[in-house]
Amino acid sequence: MTREHVFPRWLAGVLPEQERWRGQDLAVVGKESTTAAGLPTTTREMGERFTDSTVSRVCASCNHGWMNDLEETSRSELTLLIKGDTTTMSIEQARSLAFWVAKTCVMAQLTHPESAATSPSLYHLMYRDRIPPPGMRIWALATDTDEWSVRMQHVGLLYGDTSTLEFSEPCNTHSTTIGLGKVAFCIMATTARLPLPSLEDIPPLKAVRLWPDPSPFPWSRTNPLDDVSLWIVSDLLQLWVGDDDDDFLNALMEIGLRNM
Repeated sequence: MTREHVFPRWLAGVLPEQERWRGQDLAVVGKESTTAAGLPTTTREMGERFTDSTVSRVCASCNHGWMNDLEETSRSELTLLIKGDTTTMSIEQARSLAFWVAKTCVMAQLTHPESAATSPSLYHLMYRDRIPPPGMRIWALATDTDEWSVRMQHVGLLYGDTSTLEFSEPCNTHSTTIGLGKVAFCIMATTARLPLPSLEDIPPLKAVRLWPDPSPFPWSRTNPLDDVSLWIVSDLLQLWVGDDDDDFLNALMEIGLRNM
């Protein structure tokens, strides 16, 4: 196995100055019933620069083959979004960008295995099909932030009926938010029977769906989201599966008021 950078080193040339990795990995347990799950939440903050983090879980042929090719094909489009430039993405560009985000997301999960929610079988499907795995949704959001200009927040959940759930099982659902300069990517995925929210249909977010069903889209930074709004976005899946529907709606209202 070889060391694969979670975030490619070339990003250091286009991201804001970074002293340390400012993101956190979280492992939490969700629930389907109203009975609260009893496992504690674990939190870990990384102590490395964003582009220094590596995982030793990738074979040399993948690392120097298709994964390197993906970095090269996605670099120009990703750089435009990071810098906040106005552009128009084709279907193929959107598909390539979505696969880059998915690959980066699953690599980031491996820095904290307790919160990983992507199974080896899904890795195989990504390798075979060269697209994000089944059950994953990806959005891009324009931002104007400080805290989220270099940040990754990952939340892994074990979702199910607590009357039958085995807490020793691995996470089956996750939400990952990655902030890179003037863009943030929101990734939600599940292998449980959990309908995920359609962020593209929520007006205050102005989220562009990259996956599934990518389509051409114009990109601009009209009414970009601020730091507080991005923190709310990073918590949306937890609010979505929570016991009180009002929490999710109130969070969306807060984003709307901040971005009028």
